[in-house]
Amino acid sequence: MRRWSGMWFSLSAFFLLTCFGSSHQLNGARQSASSNSPRSPQIAELARKLRVGDKHTLQRFWSSVQRQGTPLIEPIHSDKDHYLVTFLWRAKSRVGNVLLISGLSNLSYSRTTLPQNVLSRLPGTDVWFRTYRVRRDARFVYRFSVNDSLVPSEEEKAPATREAKFQPDPLNGRHVSGPTSDSLVELPDAPPQQWVLNRDETPKGQLKKSPFVSKILGNERMLTIYTPPGYDSLGHPSSHLLVLMDAEAYTSDIPAPVILDNLIKAGKVPAVVAVLVGNVPAGQPAARTLELSCHQPFGRFLVEELLPWIRARYRISALPAETVIGGVSRGGWPLSVRRSNIPRRSGTCQHSPASSFTRTEIGSRM
Repeated sequence: MRRWSGMWFSLSAFFLLTCFGSSHQLNGARQSASSNSPRSPQIAELARKLRVGDKHTLQRFWSSVQRQGTPLIEPIHSDKDHYLVTFLWRAKSRVGNVLLISGLSNLSYSRTTLPQNVLSRLPGTDVWFRTYRVRRDARFVYRFSVNDSLVPSEEEKAPATREAKFQPDPLNGRHVSGPTSDSLVELPDAPPQQWVLNRDETPKGQLKKSPFVSKILGNERMLTIYTPPGYDSLGHPSSHLLVLMDAEAYTSDIPAPVILDNLIKAGKVPAVVAVLVGNVPAGQPAARTLELSCHQPFGRFLVEELLPWIRARYRISALPAETVIGGVSRGGWPLSVRRSNIPRRSGTCQHSPASSFTRTEIGSRM
């Protein structure tokens, strides 16, 4: 059981470090958002040279940024545990504002976080910037929203339409997966992530997509099933089972199949069949919010429909201790609702702490 739990923590740690960083990192960064006056030494020097009339300093600045990439990462000589991280946007057309959406604020643009993440313009230039004080071991992702509505998420009527316009940083060549995915920041002491690298010598598991119709929910979604290297549905010994919500994330930004391949090869976890549960395609993001917010029917779907379906088609261990159901953020809440019904079928329910429900809201859903 200890080895199996270790696999979950490898998966969840990857997600949290890549997409959010630790909660301690996030809180520290939120409190350290810069004011309108430049704090970055490079931005301060640029502003100084512009004031004294250096006509070529702006072009030299952008040439330097192009070579070194963004964001600017600068040491704080009086604070060895943090760096100054400055995000930049170069306005090549008319720009009214630039909003940063990043792991530093839990990818939020709510009433409390939005004002802290609007970039400032260096007067008379095409430079938009924002500086944060960030722990030296942080790793997180980010996007920009240019000419954003600046409407807090609580008041947004069409979040999917708005968020589709969020874009990676064109000056940062590092991405989570491909060139259109989130931009990535890794500070000097960010922990190594050996399990996420796709290695040629590592045997690969197989992925299969299967549509699933739920009578309880009255909808259809796509499942992505991972089987370990060498898996044989007839002759293979019974495997452990891992069920994760949000297949869309675990097959793109979070390379769960690659992580499993590496962990199995290293002997860190036993052979495992993983079922990644997709979200229904229509009505997003509201549909996901409903289903994963302590929604009783979704808990019944997991226990009464999905688990029996999996066991009927794959050689899965019958031991509850060898089954893990997990989720990140809202993806863990259905398990909390149905926990009293799960023990006989699942030994472990894992849930990341990235949640924002009040005690009253949780009670009303339980």
